[in-house]
Amino acid sequence: METVKKIAPSHIDEFRIIVINAYLRFSMLYEKEASGFYEMTLRQNEDPSITLIGYYREDTLLVVMRLHDCIINFHGRQILAGGIGLVGVDLLNRKEKVAKMLMHYFHTCPKG
Repeated sequence: METVKKIAPSHIDEFRIIVINAYLRFSMLYEKEASGFYEMTLRQNEDPSITLIGYYREDTLLVVMRLHDCIINFHGRQILAGGIGLVGVDLLNRKEKVAKMLMHYFHTCPKG
């Protein structure tokens, strides 16, 4: 079964591995400061303005996404805004368009 849900603290290691393999810069950073990258990911998962979500197939994490929520000033009014901070796809599933499915979820999920 395919699901999109918030990444649990028990899946932080899977999240990190996907991000490290998806972005060359993160893999170089990981080699130098593996524990720092792990701590940063844990802090982001606890931050209420950042949401780490994942696309799971049969309880296997395939795609990860980091979402940011913030308040912006729009013509003198404070409004809620948000955006995508990161999308990472497992190397074995890049040709399956699973990232597109997660992006579709972002654009159609209930906001609030």
